[in-house]
Amino acid sequence: DFLETYLTLQQELRGGTPYSRLRDGSLIAAMHVKDATHSPALYSTIVYLLEPRPPFRIKSVSPKLCLSDLHPEMPISASCALQFVVGLQVDETRNLALISFGELDQHMKIARVPLDWLVALARVHSLDDAGVSDSECVSFMQ
Repeated sequence: DFLETYLTLQQELRGGTPYSRLRDGSLIAAMHVKDATHSPALYSTIVYLLEPRPPFRIKSVSPKLCLSDLHPEMPISASCALQFVVGLQVDETRNLALISFGELDQHMKIARVPLDWLVALARVHSLDDAGVSDSECVSFMQ
């Protein structure tokens, strides 16, 4: 299953933001990912969509996102090596998402991104009912 594959790759899904509800009822949130393949470990961010009702299954997840540089993949930038997302606020009327995050355990920042871009990014790796991923980037099928 998808979460086991993440662990196999030494990518630990950690805490993140509270959920924000979208007009279609789905929920969007962001979480940190600990990459234990590096020493010291690197921390990055993914965005994900959940079903609107219990058991709130994860429907899809984004690739790693560097909020400091706003690239949809994990760049080699030092500012992306340690990033902790803590807040997400969406405004669908203005097509706006505000993401608050800590960088390098020293600075708090806010990223302002188009909401439709963030939702599209969160749909890159989709999960079926068994948790198997169908992805534009990587297949997590066993």
